[in-house]
Order: sequence, then structure tokens, then C-alpha cells
Amino acid sequence: MSGIVIHELTKRYGDATVLDALDLTVREGEFLTLLGPSGCGKTTTLRAIAGLEPPDGGTIRIGDTVVTSVADGIEVPPNKRSLGMVFQSYAIWPHMSVFDNVAFPLRRQGVGVIEVRQRVLDSLEIVGLVHAARRSATALSGGQQQRVALARAMVADPKVLLFDEPLSNLDAQLRISMRDEIQRVRSDGQTSIYVTHDQSEAFALSDRIAVMLGGIMVQLDTPAAVMSRPVNAEVARFLGVENLFEGTVRGLVRSGTGSGSVLAVDVPSLKTVLSAVHPETVPAGAAVTVGIRAGAVMVAGAGAPGDVPPNTSTGRVVQSTFLGEGVQYRMAVGSAHVLARTFSGVAAPTLPPGASLSVTLPPEAVAVFTS
Repeated sequence: MSGIVIHELTKRYGDATVLDALDLTVREGEFLTLLGPSGCGKTTTLRAIAGLEPPDGGTIRIGDTVVTSVADGIEVPPNKRSLGMVFQSYAIWPHMSVFDNVAFPLRRQGVGVIEVRQRVLDSLEIVGLVHAARRSATALSGGQQQRVALARAMVADPKVLLFDEPLSNLDAQLRISMRDEIQRVRSDGQTSIYVTHDQSEAFALSDRIAVMLGGIMVQLDTPAAVMSRPVNAEVARFLGVENLFEGTVRGLVRSGTGSGSVLAVDVPSLKTVLSAVHPETVPAGAAVTVGIRAGAVMVAGAGAPGDVPPNTSTGRVVQSTFLGEGVQYRMAVGSAHVLARTFSGVAAPTLPPGASLSVTLPPEAVAVFTS
């Protein structure tokens, strides 16, 4: 196994800068995901690591070996980098059997016949395709072809595994199945980089996630930290935080629950919003964005009994959408629209458009972003 160190990696296409002096370290044995929307530079980064996309600047080191250095004129060919790569499009050779597809990297290395057979069958065993070894690769389903591609990437025991959106061409059920296969492979502790725009894949598979926007890595952290504490409003928006409002910091106030202080933010459309998730220091008068996920917003019928929690207002249902597993409400609260999502088993009313209701933004679920 080997770690990967990327320093000031830059790539331009004409006047467009796709990668802007990217610095990234992937630890040995780590499964790291490059997550971001289309055009953010994540696939270009992966292809540069693989040696398929020569950069315009920077260095890439795999283990102790510098495989790319623009300044020193070093560009190690892809087949000399000890990498295995799983492509989005499967990249299966249609004229070969499953066995021959998987055996191809070993034969290119001059591995003996007996060893080739054993290693290919071992790899096919891992992905559950030993029974299909002699079948034509194109006679398999899309999910099975992707398993062949995974076996081929692993068979030569590369230092690093690269995944370029390998599940994007599969239907929903196959995506789950293949994600499970990749989870089994990653449990072997191989250094891996995975590219996707799908957050569920990133959160399920990764040790760490690098969020990329506009050719820049804007956040690098564990899946739990990325989900719970997006670094700014732009990342929050990409990660699907549905409710984002502009406001001005008033200052710290007592929470009223005995658990310390919360940040008070004046939001013109919602009056004052209290947040327990905020930067350690943010001055009064600062312009900020407050955000909360729809699933964290609490709704109840107007006039519901009990104490009124902080950040509670009266709203009106604008739109009610049945989601199968729950109900989504778009509500008018003050001059703002707030999205709430309730799920099965949660005690929440199913209210028609026009109905009045109580809307609560729990302070512990409200985040404040300064940029």
C-alpha cells in the first residue's frame, strides 16, 4: 500500500482553470472520496493521478515515487504507476471472456500461466463471478460487467485503486449491490480514491471526503463532519441543506436550557433565529447565512399544547407532498418559505395547503456560515 501526496496540481483548458493549485494528501490505506458537482475538477484530478491527464503544474507522489512533476519534466506512464482503475463506462473488452478481461493486466506483466489462473479466480471469487469466468463479458448484465471491471482493477494487487463514478450507469438496486461490493473490497485496507457526485455513495464508503467546487478543494473531513458542519453556505447548498437564509449577527445569548450560549441572528424574513452550531468567534453585525435541513424542521398543529421551544413561529402550508416514506411541507413563515420533511413514525400531522401550523427550527440543528 502507498499514500498519495498532491502538491499545487493545476490543469487548464484554454482560458478555463479546471484545477487551481490543488493540495491533497491521501493516507496509506485510506478510502478518500472526491465529491462535487459536474465540472468541479474531481475526475481531472483522478485522471492526473492515473497518468491519463498531464497537468500544467504541480507534483504527484505515490508512496516514495514521484510520478508527476511538471517542473522536473517527470511523467511516469500509467502502466508504470501500480494503479488499478474502475471506469464509469466499465471499459470491458467485448471480444474477450470474463476470465481474459481480468487476466489482461497480469499477462501484460508477464505473469506465469498457473499464477494468472489462481489470481484471476481469486479476484472473481471476491466479486462473486467465478461461475461466469468463461462467459463472454458482453453477455453479462451491467452490474456484472462492473464487477468484472472491479476484479480486473484488483487482480494485479496495485498500490492504489481509483474509482471514476463506477456506479453512475447502474439502476438504483444495482448501485446498492455494487456499493456493497466496493465496501467489501475497501475492508482490505487498500489506498483508494473514489470520484462521485452522489452523496450517499460518499458517506457510505469514505474514511474522509474532499468536497470540490470550481477546481478547488473547499472542505476535507470525515463524512460525519462534512454532513453536520459544512464549511460554508456554498458547500451546505451542494450537500442539500434546503433552508438557507441571510441574516446579521446580534451576539451570544443564553440558550435557556442550561446548556450554555447560542448565537442570535436577526433574519429579516424570520425575525431572530438562535443557533447552537456556529463559528467560535463571529462579531456582532457580521453578515451570515443560517441553514437547517428540511428533515430537522419540526412541525405541529397550530395551538399544540406544551411549552413553546426556541425558534418557534406560526406558519401556513403552501404545498404538501407525499413522499412515500413521509410528507414534505413547503410553508410560509413570515416572508420566508421553509421546507420541512417528516418521516414515518414521526408524530406529525398531515396538513392540507392553507392550514396553519407551528414551525420550530431547533437551535442545535441550525448552522451559521460566515461565507
